[in-house]
Amino acid sequence: MKHNFLILSFLLIFSVACKPDVCKEVSCLNGGTCQEGICACPPAFSGPDCSFLIASKFLGNYDVTYDCSSASQTVAVELIPGENKGRISLRNLGDYACSTDYIVEATTSGDSLYISNQSVCMSKAYLFSGYGKWKQDTLRVHFSVSYDASPGIVTDICNAVMIKKSE
Repeated sequence: MKHNFLILSFLLIFSVACKPDVCKEVSCLNGGTCQEGICACPPAFSGPDCSFLIASKFLGNYDVTYDCSSASQTVAVELIPGENKGRISLRNLGDYACSTDYIVEATTSGDSLYISNQSVCMSKAYLFSGYGKWKQDTLRVHFSVSYDASPGIVTDICNAVMIKKSE
């Protein structure tokens, strides 16, 4: 009986000690960590090795049409450099009259885009906020813009259909 116990103990220790390290050959990038042989990626990244920057699918030039005005234009979507890899900029969204180009900043998460309340344009303050959704090279953005149009404040509620141009 004592002999069987020693053999059983030896087999148990040997089987546990000889388990291969499933993360030994796995390389996770951008702060990802290996969990049971698979990379767990931080929020801004995806892919088998966390190498794909999720916000990168939003980047490029878009042909844009709006339902709040007769304007149609090209909007450039660019990555905002810095620590937060999920931040992007939308250059001249809405085509509002400003003495210089203006940038509306947004954060991304998965296929969604969020525009927090922000004032743009030095010559005339435009207050933007909104959200959007990405699907197959099309970004649909719902946003509001408030500005002074004497004698009072005007708020435009806009839907933009942004179709990514091929590069």
